[in-house]
Amino acid sequence: MGFSLLIVAAVIVIAAGAFIAGKSLLSKNNPQQASNTKTASNSDSSGQKAGTATTTTTPAETGFDVKLADGTALKAIYTTSGTTKKFSHVSPKEKNVWYDINPAGDKLLIFDKDAQSILLIDDTGKVTDVTNPSYVSTKGVTTTKESALASNKSYIWCTSPAFISDTKIAYISQLPYFGKTTQYVWTVDITTAKHKGVNISAVSGEKITFGKLEAKGLKIDIDGSVWYITSSGSAVQ
Repeated sequence: MGFSLLIVAAVIVIAAGAFIAGKSLLSKNNPQQASNTKTASNSDSSGQKAGTATTTTTPAETGFDVKLADGTALKAIYTTSGTTKKFSHVSPKEKNVWYDINPAGDKLLIFDKDAQSILLIDDTGKVTDVTNPSYVSTKGVTTTKESALASNKSYIWCTSPAFISDTKIAYISQLPYFGKTTQYVWTVDITTAKHKGVNISAVSGEKITFGKLEAKGLKIDIDGSVWYITSSGSAVQ
């Protein structure tokens, strides 16, 4: 009887060992089961990443390409609403380029400091140099921008252009004189390309700076005295 019990116990142990070995073999060799296990593991890992990671996408700025005389590449950035384009700024901002936008938003000017040029960009992307190319004195003597700057590199032919209306720009210049350091205010009508000095006898000083365009006009400081250049190009206090 004891011997029979030993035989039965041995059979049970052998059967159990065979079952466990078979299960282990099935786990290692069943492609479908291995594939399912791997997929589940990846899915869990991806879920954890999606819950903790953040992605920041910066949209590309839309604008017209503008190149300065020294090769600096800029973009006149605009936004579009329907078929209307409105300028917002010049990129890249770190270039610290002087620019201004007209009240309507459809024109932008950039001042090319090295070349002393006023570049006008319209809403079609057309770039026009609206700088005064030359000055004719009351005696009929013509002086070009290039010759004036060649003889005196510190001469201010034009600087700090700003819109006073949708079609007129004011800027600072040492014209009409070449042997003085006095600064004056000039305007240019972009529809006619005509340049005109603003009340040369009164609106002049050793230091002129432009402020913001206000209801009264473009605010300017002349040696500490405040003036305004109206949209018509007149000077008022």
